[in-house]
Amino acid sequence: MSRRFLLYISLSAIIIIIGVGGVLVSRNAAVQDFLRARAAKAVVSDYVDNTVLKTLDLLVANIEALHVAAKKLQANPSAGNLDAAARAWHAAHGTWMTAVAYLYGPAAQHDYHKRIATWPFDKVLVEHALDLMEAGQLAVDSRYLREEEMSGLRGLYTIMYFLFRDGRPREAAGIRSVELSYLTAVTQALLEDSIDFEASWRGLEKLPPARTAVLQAAGIQNRSAYAEEFKHPGTPTSRYASISMPLQEVFQEITGVLEDIVPLIGELRETAEPGAPAYWDSLDPCADLLNQLRSVENAYLGGVNGSRGRSVSELVAGHDKVLDRLIKISLAHTAYRIGAIRDLHGESSGKRELAVRVAEGELEKLTARVAMAIPLVVLDPAVRPYAAYIK
Repeated sequence: MSRRFLLYISLSAIIIIIGVGGVLVSRNAAVQDFLRARAAKAVVSDYVDNTVLKTLDLLVANIEALHVAAKKLQANPSAGNLDAAARAWHAAHGTWMTAVAYLYGPAAQHDYHKRIATWPFDKVLVEHALDLMEAGQLAVDSRYLREEEMSGLRGLYTIMYFLFRDGRPREAAGIRSVELSYLTAVTQALLEDSIDFEASWRGLEKLPPARTAVLQAAGIQNRSAYAEEFKHPGTPTSRYASISMPLQEVFQEITGVLEDIVPLIGELRETAEPGAPAYWDSLDPCADLLNQLRSVENAYLGGVNGSRGRSVSELVAGHDKVLDRLIKISLAHTAYRIGAIRDLHGESSGKRELAVRVAEGELEKLTARVAMAIPLVVLDPAVRPYAAYIK
């Protein structure tokens, strides 16, 4: 066998090995893309089920409890019933704060944010309505409040006005009968709006029968399930071209909430104590900020506490485990630092100023780390980020 032939055989073998290796590498890359795309779809599905829908279910339940408490207060305006209504308001408002990371889609399309929690409410117009009611010139019910399309007449902050003064529950004896009538009407309207919000995600046909009956009695139109198009991008029934688009929605709201919290932390220099009014009319500013931060945490970790599944955190870790760990650390540190500000009751302004600055620093780190994670996830070729621009 000639040396030339041996050389030819050797070169051929090398070429074949390189070619097979290239094919294997190519196939491995395709497999990895497939696995990341499948993981992203599972994350979006669990995000809807374990984060959005569970939060909205709890929101409706707490608002229903508030409405029941308002009716009991109207029937018997005692101090005990007023305290119960005040506690129910805090529970409903706290749950609403944990929903602020989901205010895209139906919330934006149908203005649920304004319908449920317009701030500031229109105190002058509310008092005018009460005067007309007292004079027998106006009857206020939930349909009137919804159909007037004046969000300043309704919502959680209007209800707060009826239940609280100067950051504390009112004296039950000082509440007029027309205020109690308005209160039951506005809590009924709030219940209808919150169920409508849930229906816009879940779909009317998937609501519990009792909630469906509330919407039907109110004459509220059917809602298709936004959850289905969010979970199934790229299908004819979804406005999302690829799985990258729902993930972009999730990250956009996360960063939006964090950006909203930044200036509010600065307000804690003066308003950290419960009962001290903040410029956004909060009864407990620290609790509100912690609940807003919890909405970010739930969105990132894949569900409300106790019901977590596949998560955005998992997708980030798939690209950069260290960054994912740092985001989780920043979430915990920011929450701790906000809570620490409230614990400085009676301390010097210098200590409060330092605590606020530390909390601001933690939040800035969290915001920066989330910003670093966004392109890793939404621009991953596996989730087809440019599908909307390809004909």
